[in-house]
Amino acid sequence: MTATAFERVPFNPNLLASLRQRLGQARGGRRAARARAIVAPNQALVRDFLASHQDWLAAVLPERTMMVFPRLLREDDSQALHDRLRRRETSIVPGRFFDHPRHFRLGFAVRTEDVTEGLRRLSETLREA
Repeated sequence: MTATAFERVPFNPNLLASLRQRLGQARGGRRAARARAIVAPNQALVRDFLASHQDWLAAVLPERTMMVFPRLLREDDSQALHDRLRRRETSIVPGRFFDHPRHFRLGFAVRTEDVTEGLRRLSETLREA
C-alpha cells in the first residue's frame, strides 16, 4: 500500500498552532479596524457634546468605549429626563438601574447619523428643563 502525499508529511502541531494564531490575528485586526472606524467618530461626537454641555452634565469618557454614564448637575434623578426623551423617540437608561439616580447610561454603538440625531434631541431636552 502506498502512502498519499498527505500521509507522508509529518504532523507538526506547532505549525498548526502558528497558522491558527496568524489567521486569528488577521481576522482580529480587520475586526478591530472596523470597530475603531465605527466607534471613533461616535466618541468624538459624544466628547464634543459633553464638553458643550458642562453646565448640565459631568462625565468622563473612557477610551475605547461605546457608552458613558453622565451625571446630571441640575436634576436629582434621570428618570424625568428619560421620560422627556421617550416623547422624542430617544432613549437613555436611567441611573436608578445602577443605584445612581443622577446618572444615566448613554450608549453610542450605533450609526453615526443616529448618534448625531440622538445627541441633538438630548441637547434640546436638557435645555428645556
